[in-house]
Amino acid sequence: SIDVDELYVATPKSRYFYWNGFHVSAILCTLLATLVNVPGLLHALGVLNEIPTILLKSFEFSWFTGVGFGALLYWFVKAIDFKGFGAYQWRKTIYT
Repeated sequence: SIDVDELYVATPKSRYFYWNGFHVSAILCTLLATLVNVPGLLHALGVLNEIPTILLKSFEFSWFTGVGFGALLYWFVKAIDFKGFGAYQWRKTIYT
């Protein structure tokens, strides 16, 4: 659920704080999700001769695998964050 009071707190202690306007967790999850398709891309470009079939199939559906993997990563990161192990709790300890 959304903590409405936290939406209006513009300090690093806030649950919804963005670093210089960037959502670092989302950016990292997006970058990691694209890495799944890099072997298939390298194979399509002729850089890699042989790759496992699963990576080739993953590249054929790269948009879906990237979005799915990115969503799962982001969900996992936010689940950890809400349980007190992520950046929200870390920021609270550093800036108090």
